[in-house]
Amino acid sequence: MKTSSSLLHKIRILIPSISISISTLAFTSGFIPFSKFFIIQMGPNILNVFASFSSILLLVVIVTLILTFLFGRFYCSFICPFGILQEFISWGSKKKYIFIKNQTVIRYMIASVSFGLFFGGWSIAFRFLDPFSNFGSIISSTVSLIYSKIIPTDFADKTYVIKFFSTGIIPLFVIVFLVLWKKRIFCVAICPVGTLLGLFSKWGLFRLKINEKCVKCSKCASICGAGAIDLKEKKINNETCMRCLKCIDHCPIKAIQYGIGKKETRKTLIFNPSRREFLATGIGVVIAIACSKISGYVKPSEKALLNKNFSTIFPPGSVSSDLFLSKCTSCLLCLNNCKGGAIKSPNSKVETVYLDYNKGFCHYECNNCSQVCPTGAIRKISLEEKKITRIGMAVFNYETCLKCKICYAKCPTGAIKLNENGFPLLEGQYCIGCGSCQYNCPAKGEKYPAVRIVASFAQAEATATVSK
Repeated sequence: MKTSSSLLHKIRILIPSISISISTLAFTSGFIPFSKFFIIQMGPNILNVFASFSSILLLVVIVTLILTFLFGRFYCSFICPFGILQEFISWGSKKKYIFIKNQTVIRYMIASVSFGLFFGGWSIAFRFLDPFSNFGSIISSTVSLIYSKIIPTDFADKTYVIKFFSTGIIPLFVIVFLVLWKKRIFCVAICPVGTLLGLFSKWGLFRLKINEKCVKCSKCASICGAGAIDLKEKKINNETCMRCLKCIDHCPIKAIQYGIGKKETRKTLIFNPSRREFLATGIGVVIAIACSKISGYVKPSEKALLNKNFSTIFPPGSVSSDLFLSKCTSCLLCLNNCKGGAIKSPNSKVETVYLDYNKGFCHYECNNCSQVCPTGAIRKISLEEKKITRIGMAVFNYETCLKCKICYAKCPTGAIKLNENGFPLLEGQYCIGCGSCQYNCPAKGEKYPAVRIVASFAQAEATATVSK
């Protein structure tokens, strides 16, 4: 049977194609049901379980780890959109045979630092290394740049494009370079989620093995994106192997077997680390503890996110700046599902997504961001709860106010009244800080705006939904 017509080949093409298509649509279409696909994404689930405990997500994590132990790292080849993206990029690579040595020290240390920082309350490592977040940034940036050439929207603003370039295009260039250099070296030696899955796959039940029929034709190694096949020793590294099964499909004499190891082979699976592996693991644990302690003292939210005039505002459901910073990985999924266009990407002043009311406002009838956030940085809240969640407070400047009454007409909660002189008067108990007044004000600006929204240290409920 020809390879192109084999069932295995069709499955290998179909499932990853569906996975990356749904992931792309989730980041670009604004159709909320697509985001439900991310319930099976490993990185966000781990973050979400610790951010706001969910028994369902914990069960998904446990099931994924069990399946990985049984069958290997299928997740990396069939589910992870960033891994599938690398496969698409690798089609342009001319490299044929490549064997990537087991980068134990690098892999374990990166994973230890990443998880150590996270458990200490700082997600900065996952912000740069989480495959899901990187995929979201890349897709969002490329799509936004295409829109800027076709549709005259805010994407055409130079500063906005620069933000997307730094958060998406540069990571794309980096991953393209890594793939063309050593195929899926990111998944093998850098990705903390891949390292975790690799540990379960290393001592897994079903394994790949090269039998005595092998003639070292190198066809299997030439298409192995993980570089897990050592032809010299006729061995397959099951820890880094991502179970794409292309080696089985391409082997002309069926010398590669996938199944439960023989009795003598299973004995070698007993945990017996070499001195180097033991040292690397020990150093990683020490670094993890150190990072956890350091991140407990360093509060980036106070230094980088909340400036002196408290202008940094986070989406409703973020609870507090500290919690948001520790869990947000800037995947930009909330940005692409914001009806009001208020959520913006990170920049040099704010290292996570935030709300900019000069460019948009928090739509009163929208709670999309809380529904799609995969890490728990924005907790899930109902639309009714969102409507009474205060994320900020309006402040008026009568010196620049034009008395146009637009803010009064646009306020969805009726928090803005007019005094005897025609100036807006705020009834604070009704204001939720949605930013509709600031966005629609003709006298807005960075220096002397007629109205601006100041952030709250912690989000709270307003005393009533509307005063009308």
